[in-house]
Amino acid sequence: MPLATPTLSMVDLASGLGATATVASSDAGATNTLYSSSVDGEVAAGTWTSRGSRVGDGTIAVSLTTLGYYFWYVKSVLAAESTISNLDYEPVTDGAQAVLTRCIAATVSRLQLLTLSGIASSRIVSVPDISNPGTTPDYPCVLVAREPTPHQFLGGTNIRDDIGYPIQVLFCESDGLGGQSNVARWDLWRQQAERCFRQQRLPGVAEAQLACQVEPLKILDPAFRPPIYDKVVSGFTVRVVTREVRGVGA
Repeated sequence: MPLATPTLSMVDLASGLGATATVASSDAGATNTLYSSSVDGEVAAGTWTSRGSRVGDGTIAVSLTTLGYYFWYVKSVLAAESTISNLDYEPVTDGAQAVLTRCIAATVSRLQLLTLSGIASSRIVSVPDISNPGTTPDYPCVLVAREPTPHQFLGGTNIRDDIGYPIQVLFCESDGLGGQSNVARWDLWRQQAERCFRQQRLPGVAEAQLACQVEPLKILDPAFRPPIYDKVVSGFTVRVVTREVRGVGA
């Protein structure tokens, strides 16, 4: 019989110490080795690192203190045969960050998986304050920021609240070409990015249990808006909808 294909599910410990892998559906005598690769926009050429192994089904404890988003898979080997599991996408977090903070980081990681013409993954970053973004990458770049509008409270259940967090995705360019600018490229940037959020859950945030919505970009009146918007050539707001606990100490 052919070697059984294992299934893999990852759970973040949310402690800053690692994660737990659960392997199922493999052959009892197969050696299952877990591998990870950080999500940095270079998945195809990235480095896969062994994170431990076990024989047969069960769990693999992962000790990992470098926080961020990772792809994971298991390679199953028995005698001269080998096969690999599904690819899982799961972050390693410390559990101390607010939901919005994690949504910002997950949005950046999601965008870094795209191939945006002329924009290296290192130029897709979050900025802490839209009014004072600090050092920004060279242009062209993508800036991810908290939108300066309120969260939306969208209902929920008898024990959970649905909250919509607005996050701006800003495509910035400084080519000085005016009417000769490559606007077709700007259109493609926006199309690619919108498609990876529209009507989909945001991967890597456990609370993001409902589909994201894509909304028009809200830019303030020129008399009041921050200078960062002067370089924005396209963009949109992704509203990440989460389902969260409520109450004192939650």
